[in-house]
Amino acid sequence: MYVGFFDFDFVEHTAPLFLLAMVKRRMIRYALILWILIIQADSQETCDYQKYDNQLSCTNINSSDVFNTKISEALAKNNLTNEDIESITIHECNFETFTIAPIDGWPKLKKIQIFNSHINSLNSDAFSNIQSLEVIMMNMNNLGQVDKSVFDNLKTLKTLFLLQNGNFNNFRGCFSNLMSLEKLNLSFNNLSTFPTDIFQRLHNLIQLSLGHIALSSLPEGAFQNLEKLEELYLNCNNIKELQPSHLNGLKNLKTLTFSNNKLTKLSADLFDNLSEIRNLDFEENIITKVEKGIFDKLPNLKRLDLSENKIKKLPSNLFKNNPNLDYFDITNNDLESICGVLSSNLKNLEHFSLRNNKIKSLESNCFQEMPALSSLDISNNRLEKINREAFKNLPGLTQLKLEGNNIDEVLNEQETGFNADWELLEAILFD
Repeated sequence: MYVGFFDFDFVEHTAPLFLLAMVKRRMIRYALILWILIIQADSQETCDYQKYDNQLSCTNINSSDVFNTKISEALAKNNLTNEDIESITIHECNFETFTIAPIDGWPKLKKIQIFNSHINSLNSDAFSNIQSLEVIMMNMNNLGQVDKSVFDNLKTLKTLFLLQNGNFNNFRGCFSNLMSLEKLNLSFNNLSTFPTDIFQRLHNLIQLSLGHIALSSLPEGAFQNLEKLEELYLNCNNIKELQPSHLNGLKNLKTLTFSNNKLTKLSADLFDNLSEIRNLDFEENIITKVEKGIFDKLPNLKRLDLSENKIKKLPSNLFKNNPNLDYFDITNNDLESICGVLSSNLKNLEHFSLRNNKIKSLESNCFQEMPALSSLDISNNRLEKINREAFKNLPGLTQLKLEGNNIDEVLNEQETGFNADWELLEAILFD
């Protein structure tokens, strides 16, 4: 039916579509309003107090003056003084310069964290009013100029993390007066050259992390004065050579992580003066040669990772002086044999992985007298025949992985010496 130019039938049948369109428009409008409110809330300059750890958390602040004003407001709002604060976290802020106002000192402030912020300059007075600081974490920031004396007054600083702050050269000369420093992490920065004196005065340093900094070489004596250093992380660089002279002075070193570099050889004298070493990680290099005697002077060695390399052969009796070894991983190499490499004194070896190599056979007593061995992975090799005598005297073995081989014959059906039944082991003998 028509009245003038208005079609009532059309309205009757299409009214739901009009209503739906109107609802959609309103929903979109409300969503936009909500999004704007959220953005405004997120962009507000705030400093909030977190009671559970006596921490001030500050976000989206764009100047040091506003930062210090917001801190004063947060203290007043919570009936606190600066003497109550133990930690300050700064996130997504933007400072021309960064300074924490004195406010009569911060006697309990132990920790400052600055994340995802932009700081044009760190002047000498940035932390001068907080002499009680023990921890500074400045990670993922866009830092400009850094004054060499920025940390000079921090006599009690024990932990300094400076991850992912751009050019490492900004921090040259900044560490010379950190006499109490125990942990230093400079990972994920760009280090064009390695100055030999950069850590010279850090006599109490225990842990040093230099991963992902594009290092291609180490200078001789780089760590000469770090006699208390126990952990050194040089992973994910481009270092092609490691010599004893690079590790001079590290007489208390216990952990060396050198994974994801470009080493081709481990020389026999590499660890001659590092008898305290317990953990070695050389995963994912391009090592083709491991020289005989390299581990002879490491009686405390517990964990060794040589996985993801190009090793075809290991010296015989490689671990004759390593009775404490409990973990050995040589996964993804080119080994053709393992028998004769292992020594009869590996009483504490628990986990041993030979996965993804080229081993063709296992002679009898190949894994001799390893009472603690519980996990043995020989999967994805080239085994065709297997002698059960190879696993003799392994009373603790509960997991044996042999899948991915071409085993079609099991030789010597006599007693294996296992405490567990052969059928109960996690072993797949045939493809």
